[in-house]
Amino acid sequence: MLVLLFLITLSFANSNYIDKDNVKSYIDKDVVICDLVQHVVVPNHNNSPYILYFEEYSGAFSENKYSFNGIIWSNSVSVLEINPKSELSGKFICINGTVSMYNGVAQIVVLKPSQISIVNTKSLGVK
Repeated sequence: MLVLLFLITLSFANSNYIDKDNVKSYIDKDVVICDLVQHVVVPNHNNSPYILYFEEYSGAFSENKYSFNGIIWSNSVSVLEINPKSELSGKFICINGTVSMYNGVAQIVVLKPSQISIVNTKSLGVK
């Protein structure tokens, strides 16, 4: 357990770990957010992103429903070498990057593999 936590810490050494509910206080700052991906929306065309929802998905995007989302643009999927829908849905992940806002919702755009990792929650004691 300590080894895994140490490795995660090393990979995100220059970032602050924060809770997704407090992310709006960190706009334009580099942070790490670790949480369960509740739902992944698949883009309907090449210029749309995959949207990683860390809160219960309740339909259409709205600033009144979500505090934080992860964004993976379609053209980044090949670089990341993952299928966001099948490989991230229901998984506990950590993403790191610069927090930005879109329509009142904080987000981190994932562009490269070093920004995302799937965490073995049993090793960390997460239920």
